[in-house]
Amino acid sequence: ALLNNTSIPASYSRLGFVNFSGYFDGFLSDFVAFGTFRTDLGVLSTDVKLSLAKDIRNSTYSGSLNAKRFDLGKFLDIPKLGKLDASVSIADGKGLTAKSVRARLTAKLAQIEWDTTSLSSANFSGSIENGKFNGELSLEDPRIRAVLNGDVHTGERLTGNLDAKVNHLDLNLFQLSRPEAQIRFSANARFELGKNNLFNGFVDASDIHYSDSSHRAVIRQLLFSQSDRGELRKMSLKSDVVDLEAVGTYDYNTLPDQVVAFLESKHPGLFASWRSVNQTFDRKTWINGNFLIKDGRVLNEILQQDYSIDKINCDVNLNMLKGELDVRTNSFDARYKDFTLRKAVLKLSSLNTLSFNLQFDSIRNNQKLLSGKGVLNSDFSINEGLLRLDISDPLNEIKLAVLNIGAHYTSDSLLLHVNDDA
Repeated sequence: ALLNNTSIPASYSRLGFVNFSGYFDGFLSDFVAFGTFRTDLGVLSTDVKLSLAKDIRNSTYSGSLNAKRFDLGKFLDIPKLGKLDASVSIADGKGLTAKSVRARLTAKLAQIEWDTTSLSSANFSGSIENGKFNGELSLEDPRIRAVLNGDVHTGERLTGNLDAKVNHLDLNLFQLSRPEAQIRFSANARFELGKNNLFNGFVDASDIHYSDSSHRAVIRQLLFSQSDRGELRKMSLKSDVVDLEAVGTYDYNTLPDQVVAFLESKHPGLFASWRSVNQTFDRKTWINGNFLIKDGRVLNEILQQDYSIDKINCDVNLNMLKGELDVRTNSFDARYKDFTLRKAVLKLSSLNTLSFNLQFDSIRNNQKLLSGKGVLNSDFSINEGLLRLDISDPLNEIKLAVLNIGAHYTSDSLLLHVNDDA
């Protein structure tokens, strides 16, 4: 038989029912085919010369292939990769299994889907060998203009080594919803993507220029690296604007909601009285981290919030199994619109109670001094809490305000009692 001792690749079975109409000349083992394959994954039009060997790893082929709404993601088992419209020229092809395929490729992509995004006008020139694509990909979509060089290897894990020159990237591709928001940069990346979003590698970017209709910002250098080993994750971000280090067992996509759920479990009603709270969290979650904001003004040009924080160095320790959360900062300046909190120091901890302490030297409106030193303390336990604010006169060092706020809260209500003892 022609295909004795041959294993058909699993990806071929994903094509489902296949119907061919067109021209066929030759034998089953050596033929020229011109026509259209209609499959469960889409339509493929071919003009192919194929010499099929008993061991399909030694089969040879050349020709052209046109895909119309073909689901390449399902064919290659890459979940975020979707359908494409493309024309591909193949030369010097050999091998018909994922590990044996070798060929020179030229591709013009009219449209390709990745995750929730659809891109148009892309060209690839290079080769494929043993599941590794090597070459140059150029993108000329109105929302992204870029050139990528390097290699990407598909398999159980997606690995790559890429150099990128991004001349234009519309940030509204990521649902940012800002008029004319865009960046341009150069980058080198080495990565390995595994199951459950595991990532090992780094991205080294330089000359990152951000702009929109009213803001401009530049980050000269940014290095992101991550190592996932089993459940342990180490992440690092270094730049001239902000640094971040974190080690632990955590998922940063769900971490904020998990922290709220964790605190709500210890202090019932504290969050549920005014916002929806996910009632579950992973008790195995722990994280030791530090972040340092070096240049808050540049960061705020990008984030565009009414508030900004400058020169803050913050340590965070969280252990959900032990029921511990501790946050501490150095002295920093915080701004909200025209108001500035000078030389503030923050401490937050959650053991038996949720304790918050904020001290500052002064409050200013633009350059006008509004107050001297101040202290804000709060303690929250189960269903009740107390907040105390002391603010002094900047000149006479007398109390301007001694504000006590008592709180009683449940998952359905929040009641406050305010007293001014100044």
